[in-house]
Amino acid sequence: MPLPESCECVRLRGMPLGAFAARVRRYRKALTLTQPELAARARIHRSHLAKIELGQLSPTVDTIEKLAKALHVTPGQLFEDAAGAGRRRKRRRKP
Repeated sequence: MPLPESCECVRLRGMPLGAFAARVRRYRKALTLTQPELAARARIHRSHLAKIELGQLSPTVDTIEKLAKALHVTPGQLFEDAAGAGRRRKRRRKP
């Protein structure tokens, strides 16, 4: 689902907020958790999590740490691309 146009200009430390939101959603779905389940694990309100996943709300450092702990990842992993996700490495041809 595309993010609303109003979210495109919001950035979280130089990263588009939508990219952070997509990572949170991807990690949540990988653990087969619903939004209410993840919100309960992270001890945040479900509507707060929903707004984060939609890219409508920039989370605080405390919320990022809670989400990372609940998702069993480091906070840094919520800001990084997954290894090889959507990108292919070009192999160099031998001369």
